[in-house]
Amino acid sequence: MPRYYLHIRGADGTAASDEEGTDLADLDAAQADAVAAARELFAAAIKLARDPMLKSIVITDEAGTELGEVRIKDLLPPSFWD
Repeated sequence: MPRYYLHIRGADGTAASDEEGTDLADLDAAQADAVAAARELFAAAIKLARDPMLKSIVITDEAGTELGEVRIKDLLPPSFWD
């Protein structure tokens, strides 16, 4: 089973690297995991009345090759950004 890494990219240019990774069946499973993580992080920040400062979660493989990106903007209704 391949290992995928979900790195957090902040809206302010900061980054948090996933040093452990997760064994998942395929890239689709990694994408679903990244979507769930992005929603959880965003919701937790809102519940604490904090600016989420989350731009995206970048999916990489063990070699560090970028395989995909989940942008928080794509997960929220358009009216949220108005």
